[in-house]
Amino acid sequence: MSPHDPKQTLDHGRQKQADAKDPMRLEGAWVEGDPRAMLEGMVEEYARMGMDCEQIHSLFDDPNYRATHGLLVALGAEEVHKRVDEVLARNGVWRVSISETTLCMDDCSSRDTAGGVHND
Repeated sequence: MSPHDPKQTLDHGRQKQADAKDPMRLEGAWVEGDPRAMLEGMVEEYARMGMDCEQIHSLFDDPNYRATHGLLVALGAEEVHKRVDEVLARNGVWRVSISETTLCMDDCSSRDTAGGVHND
């Protein structure tokens, strides 16, 4: 039985032999479209993750982030930074804060609207 025989059963994926034609191999490709729309979508997503203007600008400036930096190279730094600022001015930055409170195990019917407990 060859290692590429479809009838062969494998207990784990790591037992699979490397195959240059594997459809699960990670590959990047250029696609047609408006790079400005892609830039706006990316900025909106980063803002929803809580990143501020400076943090988002740094993603475009850093060549290690190929998609964002590629847009900066294609459109120019001035255009990218201007559009980042415009998107953030229009949509804002999503911020979330989490706080923990103690659960009232007593008769909570005397709780006031501000969350305090009255001890009558």
